[in-house]
Amino acid sequence: MKSLAQARRAYAEQLARLTEIADWRIVEAFAGVPREKFLSAGPWLLLGESGYEPTSDSDPIRLYQDVVVAIDPIKGINNGEPSLHMRLLAALAVRPGDKVLHIGTGTGYYTAILAELAGPQGQVTAVEFQPELAERLRQNLAADPTVQAVCGDGTAYDAGTVDAIYVNAGVTEPAPLWLDRLAEGGRLLLMLTARDNWGRALKITRRGAAFEAQLLGRCGFIHCISGRDPQTEAALSDAFIRIDHDAVRSLRRDQHSRNETCWLHTGRYCLSRRPV
Repeated sequence: MKSLAQARRAYAEQLARLTEIADWRIVEAFAGVPREKFLSAGPWLLLGESGYEPTSDSDPIRLYQDVVVAIDPIKGINNGEPSLHMRLLAALAVRPGDKVLHIGTGTGYYTAILAELAGPQGQVTAVEFQPELAERLRQNLAADPTVQAVCGDGTAYDAGTVDAIYVNAGVTEPAPLWLDRLAEGGRLLLMLTARDNWGRALKITRRGAAFEAQLLGRCGFIHCISGRDPQTEAALSDAFIRIDHDAVRSLRRDQHSRNETCWLHTGRYCLSRRPV
C-alpha cells in the first residue's frame, strides 16, 4: 500500500503529465503540500458531472487525484481542480523571493503551494473574504512565517507592490489596485467570468506603464462579489461566444473610442488586439 507521501508524489507527477508542465519546482510544490490538511475530516464530497458524491471512506489517499473537493457545498465553495491550478500557476511563474498576493484563498491549499514556489525569502499575502474560511486559512498556515492571512475584500486590500497576484474568484475586470500594485514585470492572473460563473483565465503582465494581456484556457469560479459589474458581465458573455480569444494582446486603461483593435471595449477597461 502506498504511503501518503508516495501518493502525493504520484499525484504531482500525474498532474504534470496531464498538463504537460515541465517545471520541476511546481511538481515539487504539489508533491510537498498535504491536501488533507486544508480540508475537513473525510469522507469528502467530490464534484462530478452530476453533482457532489461522497468518497467511499476517510482515507486521505482519495484526495490525491485530479478532483474538485467541497469546502462548503451549500455555497458552492470548493478546493479547485488541481490540474487547472497547476496550469495557471505555471503561467503565473512565481519565482523564489517573489512577493505574492493570493485572493480568494479558501482554506489555503493553493496558498501553501504559492508559498512553496516563493520560497523562504518570498512573501505571500493571502486574502479571504469569508470570515470562517479566513480563520481556517490562518490556522492552517500559522506555522509558515512567509504567509500573512487576512480576512477582507481582495479588490480593496493593499498589500503594497507585488510580483504576482493570483485571483481565485470570478471577476468581470481587474481591480484598479491590482494593476497599480504590480511591480515591473509583475504578473496578474485572474478569472474573467460571465454570469454563469464560466469564462477564461486572463494573464496580465506589467511592461512599464502598459500591460500585456493574454486570455488562457476556460475556467469556472464562484463570483467575487466586489469584483463584478453587470454591464461588463453582459459584454463578456457576448465576447466569450467568439473564437478569437488568442487575438488579445494588451489591456488598456486609457480613455479611447471603440475601434477595430478592441476585442472587448467597456467603459472601465479594454482588452485590445494592439500589442504593447
